[in-house]
Amino acid sequence: MNIAINLLLTYFATMTPAGDGIRDLCDVVHRATGTPVICSPHVEGAPSYDADVCCAGTDCFAMAGPSCRAGETRYHCDLGEANGNGGVDCYFEVPDYCEVHECNPKPPGYNQQPEAAFICCSWGICTELYDGYCEEQDIYWCSSLATFEDGTLDCVDWD
Repeated sequence: MNIAINLLLTYFATMTPAGDGIRDLCDVVHRATGTPVICSPHVEGAPSYDADVCCAGTDCFAMAGPSCRAGETRYHCDLGEANGNGGVDCYFEVPDYCEVHECNPKPPGYNQQPEAAFICCSWGICTELYDGYCEEQDIYWCSSLATFEDGTLDCVDWD
């Protein structure tokens, strides 16, 4: 077979959905930002789930049979875990802020206890993460968050 045809077939094979045709849940994204709508951020090292789920809106459950019930949509969840409510939480991984960027020392006189949270950092300014209002590549995990009076946040080195 001709090399060009082999390359073309390889390209199309990587562009088609999995053999079963089930869409990945984290591919359901916010139109403006490209951030997953149903999947939640998780620091790198999220648990593997690797099974199909049935979702009604943003509530997802492990498949109980060969298909989902009326009103539910079937998706695949690569990373996730069963939650305490009988549902399944699916994740997409985000990096730790201090592993990608340099974390500043704790500001002088700052006495609040550090918090841990997911943050949205764009153009050097970090804010709280609101659903759908942050592009996926701007979402980070911060284990030592400092909040300032102007509403901005900084991931700091507390040592």
